[in-house]
Amino acid sequence: MNKVIVIFGAGTGLSASVARLYGKQGYLVALVARNKEKLQLLSDDMSSNHIKSFTFIADLSKSEQVKMVISEIYDSLGHIDILYYAPNPRDTFIPANELTSELLIPKINLYLFGLINVIQEILPIFRKNNAGIILSAIGGSALEGFPYMSGLGPVMAASRNYLQALYKELNEENIHIGLLTISAQIINSENYKLTYQESSPFPSVHPDALAKMLRDIADDVTKLEVLYP
Repeated sequence: MNKVIVIFGAGTGLSASVARLYGKQGYLVALVARNKEKLQLLSDDMSSNHIKSFTFIADLSKSEQVKMVISEIYDSLGHIDILYYAPNPRDTFIPANELTSELLIPKINLYLFGLINVIQEILPIFRKNNAGIILSAIGGSALEGFPYMSGLGPVMAASRNYLQALYKELNEENIHIGLLTISAQIINSENYKLTYQESSPFPSVHPDALAKMLRDIADDVTKLEVLYP
């Protein structure tokens, strides 16, 4: 029986590389996003790489859609072995001095509440199987506040804290969590296309290299997080 990886927030960049990496290892790949056209492009890319993929449409910031799509995936594919959560829409930074609670609400709904809702829906499946892997990737602004680059950072810092605590709670249940924290411009990602700067102090990195790092974290139950660079 083929194992199943679900890519929540499927798109260009790192999520596509993660999908290809596991797909080439024989996993069935479930792709979840809210944009039907982008999902189709990614599905076509999987097919060109001889990877069997399935597309599911959902807005991950809405808890009722998360619940429905996970039920649909499980009913269609029979099981879930790995979840990867790292939506990467066209989202720009906000200077900290301009940040408001209203500006943060949609980011919290997607990057924090969406993550929590996905994990809470899939945990019963992992517990039933006595195994499971939860993978995510966040930006380096979760670790350090950079000038004029706020907004995402505070929310991802909360996600990182949540995953750290969850890692310690679930290890005894054979459910592993792996986190990649990236202080770099990811080639081909939505944000790279939107915000790439040749003069940026952050290096550029190919998403295939990052995907391999995530796989290594997934394979090492003693390791929670890797920082890049």
